[in-house]
Amino acid sequence: MPADTGHDVLVIGGGQAGLAMGHALAAAGQDFVILDAAAEVGSSWRRRWDSLRLFTPVRHSSLPGKDEVADYLATYAQRFALPVRLGAPPSAGCRGPRTDGSRPSRIMERTLPWRSWW
Repeated sequence: MPADTGHDVLVIGGGQAGLAMGHALAAAGQDFVILDAAAEVGSSWRRRWDSLRLFTPVRHSSLPGKDEVADYLATYAQRFALPVRLGAPPSAGCRGPRTDGSRPSRIMERTLPWRSWW
């Protein structure tokens, strides 16, 4: 899916930080979209953290598991009606002009594991 969105702000990444940034932008009345390469919100929790283990049994801890965190993130995006575009990896196209020649006023990249996006 092309990154050419027509929005004033592009948020790169739909994880915890990207969703929180989206919530703040929505509260400020900004025109934005959150781009995420994954097929579902919270998928990095489901895919990347197989080694995540607690030192104590779960029954002795109130910490959520990775699937519960992923579910929470998906619910958060739905509850606040955040405009998350899934399957939309950032590309060099989001740095360039839109088809009408204009550019987004801001591109915000949230904290993420190192990757070569461009």
